[in-house]
Amino acid sequence: MAGFGRIGRSLAERVGALGFPIHIWDPYLTEVPDSVIRWDTVRELAAAVNHLSIHMPSTQQTAGTIDESVLEALGARGHLVNTARGALVDEDALLSSLNSGALGFASLDVLSSEPPTSTAAVIAEHERVLVTPHIAYLSTDSLPQLRLRAAQIARQLLTRESVR
Repeated sequence: MAGFGRIGRSLAERVGALGFPIHIWDPYLTEVPDSVIRWDTVRELAAAVNHLSIHMPSTQQTAGTIDESVLEALGARGHLVNTARGALVDEDALLSSLNSGALGFASLDVLSSEPPTSTAAVIAEHERVLVTPHIAYLSTDSLPQLRLRAAQIARQLLTRESVR
């Protein structure tokens, strides 16, 4: 997986519990658990795995991280999973890799534009792409928390407390 922060580590726990090895790339980490295989570049990571899951923030430095060279390294049997941010993937390279067969499949719940336009719209309709809504936060556990937080903010606004 690309990115080994809170979400990446959570996924790693689940994948590791199933007996799969954990391969990561995260240039900001100083230490990783001994059970994790760390790669120096995202391209090296992509060449070593069949499924590449992205768990990074979208910044100027991370925009387009998943480019043509990474998708090529992932290969014709490779599967790209992006549930992080649309800007992390070079969508022109993704579409080209899918059309040429250089990449096997993509599962996305984020695109560069939503609703999808231009290249993102073509990707969303591609036969080897699964696109789902970006609503991972929505669960039976999260709904009470969302309601509580909304009520707390409303109370703070009504009582003129500073909103945090």
